[in-house]
Amino acid sequence: MNEENKDKLYRSFPDLYEQLKEDDYYFFTCHDGWFDLLWRISEYVTKAAEKQGLEPRVVQIKEKFGELRFYMVGSNRELHQSVQKLCDESQHICERCGQPGSFRVTGAGYWCVRCPACLLMEAEQYRQRWGGEQSQMTPEEWMARNNRRFSDSEPGDDEP
Repeated sequence: MNEENKDKLYRSFPDLYEQLKEDDYYFFTCHDGWFDLLWRISEYVTKAAEKQGLEPRVVQIKEKFGELRFYMVGSNRELHQSVQKLCDESQHICERCGQPGSFRVTGAGYWCVRCPACLLMEAEQYRQRWGGEQSQMTPEEWMARNNRRFSDSEPGDDEP
């Protein structure tokens, strides 16, 4: 996430992000497309914690297997479960730009959530960087060969 968006979260929710702010290089690793979702999660956690007398602190935010992970201490099971439900929304939001997206597996085998435009952009970047026989392909050809889409109804099953 870019520094400007991180700073917005840190300034707006200082208690929640107090611990994470110390070393966010390793512990805040997702792209800007999930900023609005993180904002909603932060608002929810702050309000729920106030009502329940809790003092949660975020210790890590990251993408894992294409989904947003939001780890905190000083919480309770109920709050963790509610946050997980909110994080599940990341399965349908492009991590890069915030537009509607779907699960993909990249040519390198990484799971991610991307919209078609960001997927094309990444295909072009990959093609230019790594070259080889694939460097002669258009982004669309590269995507057809190297990216698989997961079905929303059958997680884990590939669609052509």
